Amino acid sequence: MASSLAPRWIAFAQSAPRPSFEVASLKPSGPDDRLMYRLQPGGRYIATGLTLKTLISNAYAVPEFRISDGPGWRDSDKFNIEAKVGVALPPWPDSNKQLNLMLQSLLEERFKLAFHRETREEPVYELVAAKGVAKLKTAKADESPGFEMDAGRIHSMAVPLEYLATNLAYLLNRTVIDKTGLAGKYSFTVTYTPDDAPPADTSGPSLFTALQDQLGLKLKSSKAPVELLVIDHVEKLDAN
Repeated sequence: MASSLAPRWIAFAQSAPRPSFEVASLKPSGPDDRLMYRLQPGGRYIATGLTLKTLISNAYAVPEFRISDGPGWRDSDKFNIEAKVGVALPPWPDSNKQLNLMLQSLLEERFKLAFHRETREEPVYELVAAKGVAKLKTAKADESPGFEMDAGRIHSMAVPLEYLATNLAYLLNRTVIDKTGLAGKYSFTVTYTPDDAPPADTSGPSLFTALQDQLGLKLKSSKAPVELLVIDHVEKLDAN
């Protein structure tokens, strides 16, 4: 009886295969292709103007400043992706997680990507409540989740503050750790003046000031262990 059950136990213990695109075309970008991502109706995924480093950043949800080593062309050569998802995706944010897994499969198949992770002590920002008081509005129970970032604007819709901390890292090129101690989901809009704004558009607050004045949150410099993705091997793109 034990021996007859053993094969079934092994089968159940095996992990499910990582998802991949049904079909995918990956080609060098043209000179006029701009950075863009789009998931169209019917499961058609299009992305243009992406460097290898940007692709890895998206696939593994790691900011580019935490990706090290690799060839020089990781930051210069740009690529376009046109792919078919082939399966029904769950609602956001789980849909992003599924797409990331498909991108991981694509990177390993087409670029032969191999990497390891290292933890190093690095400068970070801690996101904390300024003077112990946060000016945040709890999201309504029936509000749909979402998170958007444009130049000079951050819009959160019914998501935890973890999303704010994670996305601030991309703006600041430094890991941001949520140390607010605030649970729950929040909806808010923050407006600020980007560092690269034209001189005529610099009358608004900096990002640091906007977070404190509009949300009651503060970014505090600190140091902490940070996980880096270190590229061990990658190959030039093969034709299609």
